[in-house]
Amino acid sequence: MKQTTLAGLAVAALVCSADAQAQHRGDVGLTVTLGRHSVRGGLIDYRNGSLLDVLAAGRVRTMRRWSMVAAGGVGGIVGGTTDRCLMRPEGGCAPKGNFVAFDALVGVAKPIGRVSARALAGPALYSGADDTSLGVQARFDLSAPASTHLGLGGMLRATWLPSHGGDRLTLWAAGGSLTFR
Repeated sequence: MKQTTLAGLAVAALVCSADAQAQHRGDVGLTVTLGRHSVRGGLIDYRNGSLLDVLAAGRVRTMRRWSMVAAGGVGGIVGGTTDRCLMRPEGGCAPKGNFVAFDALVGVAKPIGRVSARALAGPALYSGADDTSLGVQARFDLSAPASTHLGLGGMLRATWLPSHGGDRLTLWAAGGSLTFR
């Protein structure tokens, strides 16, 4: 009888552990996002464009209801490539809204039913539009499992660059994501 009870407790512990790990699957993996991007502030041509973003995230610490997550990413933003010219007041063409972005983020992930929600923030380095600058990025992701190793979801992020080409810029992005676990 005692062996059966101990075996039952061991199985229950394994099931609880597997369930806890399953709840936090959305906070680990590689997330690829395709979406739209927009620039506010400054004198930049082609303010709206397309975005491709890749973010690798991993758990730093797992609690019962949430996980602490660290992530690093790279992205490309293409606003325009034609030879049109938005004239600057002092002459010459304004830079085009094409960027390469790198970010290092930390935050939390929390399962909400079958969906995993993740909120991250940290520094972001943007290069493009005739300058390179460091700013702050905030990002929010949702991911629902589509299969054992694939999640579908969405991403929303905002980046503040205090001085890019001498101007303050706010960059917004939103898109659909695939998360590979």
